[in-house]
Amino acid sequence: MGRCHSRGHGLRSRAADDRRQDGRLLLLRTVALWCADGRRGGEEDRDLAGIGIHLGIAFQLVDDLIGAFGTPAQAGREAGSDLREGKRTPLVALARGAATWPEVEGALALAHTGPFAVRRARLELERSGARDGVAKLVEQHLESARSLARSFSNGVAALVEDVATEIEGRMP
Repeated sequence: MGRCHSRGHGLRSRAADDRRQDGRLLLLRTVALWCADGRRGGEEDRDLAGIGIHLGIAFQLVDDLIGAFGTPAQAGREAGSDLREGKRTPLVALARGAATWPEVEGALALAHTGPFAVRRARLELERSGARDGVAKLVEQHLESARSLARSFSNGVAALVEDVATEIEGRMP
């Protein structure tokens, strides 16, 4: 991990700061969609809002995957930190519907105990199909954003494609 420095309520690594900066840049690029085409009006505004919503949800879902399956470099903190902290993300929600939920639940309950338990929780989440399910949701939201962008100028469509590709590139 990078050098740590004090900020606010504790220590954060430079990698975590870089990750937050990447997220802010993606957000700024998404907000730029609101101005990029120059059109104003009901349907266009709804479509732009839809693009932003779909990109934002996809970004957050990938962030949830990173928190469970990402490397320390991707997450900006220990690998599997969301699992260690017991966060109830969409990944866990999808696993609840699986036949293997009892195994997942047991593995998640122990994830806080160390790296071997985190690996088991990851394995059980993958076996449940939850990881693939979240990846499919990411794909669906990105496709929805791309579809909405097709009605705008090439500049907006290209910007949406760039942001979508960056979000896809973050997938662990």
